Amino acid sequence: MVDVNNVKYAETTESYGLDRMGKRHIDDVHLGDGERISGYMLFQIPVNSTEFELIFDSYPHMDIRYNNTAVERYVQVDYSGEVIANDSFSYTEPDIGKEYLLVSITIANHGYDYVIPSKDNFEVVVKNVKYAFENVSYNLNIIGKPHFQIAELGDGGQISGYLVYQIPADATDWALIFDNYTAKEIQYNVRYNKTAVEG
Repeated sequence: MVDVNNVKYAETTESYGLDRMGKRHIDDVHLGDGERISGYMLFQIPVNSTEFELIFDSYPHMDIRYNNTAVERYVQVDYSGEVIANDSFSYTEPDIGKEYLLVSITIANHGYDYVIPSKDNFEVVVKNVKYAFENVSYNLNIIGKPHFQIAELGDGGQISGYLVYQIPADATDWALIFDNYTAKEIQYNVRYNKTAVEG
């Protein structure tokens, strides 16, 4: 069982479907002297819990020693951007007082079972104002750039692409944010790395 804030939670029946997630469920076995077994178990705990303790409740009682090693989970977002010409897309131009910002994005999943980033998850912030991507992003092939596509990233997976935003023409600084929202209220730990475009 798992202890969270002095409340004990038993293993859920969903544990027996862990193979569908590529995880091996830990089985009931008889262990002889020096033998060991490893695997996974699934527990339901309160959302956004920060600490937990695994308890091996044995009978008859045995001397149990625990080694709790943290699994580091985070989403890495590397990005850079540059202003492109207003006439980059022949059929439209940015609004008056705005300019096009072309943003290169690489997002990688480290430790989570899956991350599903989409264009809507990324926003550009300028002076505390958030800007969504522009529809011209779907036509980036015009300027020879691949647009960012939705994908499911397993642990270790990553994807890259470009998005276009309209930002104020006098903007001197900006940042990209990965604003993830899911029905399951998963709160990803997100790390950012902004690099300047050379030239």
